[in-house]
Amino acid sequence: MASNSFDIFLFQLFLPLINGGEAVLFSKKDILDIRKLAIKLQSVSVIDTVPVLMSQILMEINETGTIGNYDLITDLFIGGDAIPTKTLEKMRKVFPQAKIHTLYGPTECTIFVCSNTYHTDSESTVKGSIIGVPLNGVRLFVLDSNGKLCPPGVPGELCVSGGIVSKGYLHDDKQTKEKFIENLIPNEGLIYKTGDLVKLTSHGCIEFLGRIDNQVKIRGHRIELGEIENIARGYLGIKNCIAILKNINQENKEIWLYVVYEAGRDESDFRTYLKEKMPMYMLPNRIISLENLPITPNGKLDRKHLEKISIKENVHTLQYILPDNETERILVKIWQEVLKKENIGVEDNFFEIGGNSIKIMNLSRSISQSLDIEVPIALLFEYVTIRGLSNYLLKKSEPDSMDDFDREGFMNDLSKFN
Repeated sequence: MASNSFDIFLFQLFLPLINGGEAVLFSKKDILDIRKLAIKLQSVSVIDTVPVLMSQILMEINETGTIGNYDLITDLFIGGDAIPTKTLEKMRKVFPQAKIHTLYGPTECTIFVCSNTYHTDSESTVKGSIIGVPLNGVRLFVLDSNGKLCPPGVPGELCVSGGIVSKGYLHDDKQTKEKFIENLIPNEGLIYKTGDLVKLTSHGCIEFLGRIDNQVKIRGHRIELGEIENIARGYLGIKNCIAILKNINQENKEIWLYVVYEAGRDESDFRTYLKEKMPMYMLPNRIISLENLPITPNGKLDRKHLEKISIKENVHTLQYILPDNETERILVKIWQEVLKKENIGVEDNFFEIGGNSIKIMNLSRSISQSLDIEVPIALLFEYVTIRGLSNYLLKKSEPDSMDDFDREGFMNDLSKFN
């Protein structure tokens, strides 16, 4: 099903031939018509595809109630991009008689360097981030930024050695020197630096954590966008997602999470789930709902295309609620100045529309000066909406009173910044 311009095409073409079978070729038109593709797959015994296409195939089979029509399938191969655990779980349910093989291999190391197999009689839990163990003739190293080996459990860059490593990039000596380095083992050829962030598990498997170039730094915290995606995919109402770093201006950067929801999803529950699973500094500033995530011609998620999507048309936001008293109107103006945003509603969450641990200090100072009362930072962690804070301030006969303040909850929130 891959284009013949990709190395995976060689695997799909020759694997069945050298095992005495036949390769079934699909036209691009067949692949784009998921219903027609699903019907044709009923007569094959082995399928190899990327996660995005597999998800669409699984959805079609479930929606048409044709699970029992795929008994011929004995093996499923999946790879080429990050594999959601939910996809593997659905594969087990739809194809219970088939072994599932997850494959990993950069183009520079044609074709695969490691794999992981889930057998039909195994009760082990599937996990999409586990990319497996090295194939015969392949050596894998997890190296830190200084080129030293990382111990198990410590993230580092996945590097590959062996006969499958290519010689470099044609007519690009600079890139070749950056990516192909001297081997740790003498006379073993070059090592290729994949740019993938991984760790070695206690069971000796390699676990994929994301791309090193997807590691960003915001407000002093190093954040792995792939980790945000992995956590988000753990929510039952999410089909798939992509996290990107958005440069709002020279001073402000935000994390935007693009998601595809399951039918009947509840975004408020999803936000609550994220708050429970990750520290506050990692929480996405915006959650944008899409019907489908954009993909590249070879079936991988297309992060660059997301920049072109109109946010006004696709962002799912809470209803904009205007202030209804003087205190709320003053607070709205202060929030707009601190966050450098317009159209802030009184029910908007400070941290969900761009607030952070640094801006909340400015917010505390500005409110205290404008209302001539002391508004501690601790109070702003408890009351994160304008309406909530306004109601608290109006209710208190003594503005500096903190009698009903949830100190324990505040300390839990504050600890997430450390």
